[in-house]
Amino acid sequence: MAVLLQERKAPLVIRAFDTLVGRRLRLGKEILDVVHAKAAAGELPVWRQLGEMLVLKLFRRQTFRFYLYGRFWRRQMPWRDKWQHLNYREYAHLVDCSNDREYRRGFGNKLVQKALLSQRGLPTPRLLGLFHPAHGWRADGGALCTEADLASLLRELDDDHFACKMPDGYGGANFLAFYLENTANGLRLRHPISGETRTIADLCRQLSALPQGYLIERFQRQHPMLAEFNPSSLNTVRAWVYQNEQGSRLVGAYLRVGRRHALTDNISTGGMVCLLNPETGEMTELLSGDLGIRPLNAHPDTGFKPVGKCLPFWPELRALAEQTLLSFPRMHLTALDIAIGPDGPLIIEVNLEAPGQVGLARIDIPGRQLFPEVFADHAA
Repeated sequence: MAVLLQERKAPLVIRAFDTLVGRRLRLGKEILDVVHAKAAAGELPVWRQLGEMLVLKLFRRQTFRFYLYGRFWRRQMPWRDKWQHLNYREYAHLVDCSNDREYRRGFGNKLVQKALLSQRGLPTPRLLGLFHPAHGWRADGGALCTEADLASLLRELDDDHFACKMPDGYGGANFLAFYLENTANGLRLRHPISGETRTIADLCRQLSALPQGYLIERFQRQHPMLAEFNPSSLNTVRAWVYQNEQGSRLVGAYLRVGRRHALTDNISTGGMVCLLNPETGEMTELLSGDLGIRPLNAHPDTGFKPVGKCLPFWPELRALAEQTLLSFPRMHLTALDIAIGPDGPLIIEVNLEAPGQVGLARIDIPGRQLFPEVFADHAA
């Protein structure tokens, strides 16, 4: 029997090994393709890029992919800046020094975030309730456990659009949004992109499959400028805020923009990044979200040209970002997702651990320079 089990396991091990090797080979080819493309475009030559990658890998524990995500191939980027960008362990050290581990674990839940933001009077999309087949609840105190409960909530909604999200999800995972339609056969839900319709019973079965339940909230409409950029996704500002003895300050920000037929602006769904001047909110450069980080003149789907334009409500957004961090006890670093609605900015999510050093690198200022007090004992 033992021999038989070993024989059955052998093909699985081989397939797993082949999959891992294949994945590594594909990544290696993708990295080399980008390196050659940047060299051909007039950036650092191939030998220089590969040499810097190797040195930073050996002495700074930075990955080859991080080299590309940080756009270290640029001729104008000083070597000192490349050296001072944070690696994974240094970023984890920054988070541990800035945010109390036990507190940030609780604050990572969107329900806790919503409650704290609402109590502080900070703008955030209105929470309607938590759907769960056993212990779901409405924000006004009623139950939200059954198809009838959900139908009642949606009929009372003073809007034709709502969203569903996981309490502890990230990266846009399992995000849902629907329009409400009254038909001869009752209330129907229409997907905002595909146009496919479904019943409330269908949605209840999907929401019931998640053990922790689903948040139901009003869908946030965005400012006309951001809707012109890409209308299908809620395009948000990723604002990095740090608090020290001098107070809370915005250390950097960029705008995330989705693609046509995408509900979210996440890079994992093909989204792009628009770099910002943190003082004025001016959009300075539009970049693709893939490993090649290609500069773009306009949105490839809508044709919107952002460079030179300023985001609306920028002073209000800066003030909201800095005030939000002060509202979370024992937290000194956050990457906020902020939407800009027709009437001003709103907090969508408070990230106290993710998204990691790759997201921080998009600010284009090395972490050791942004947080000198944390890395004061590190050699330059």
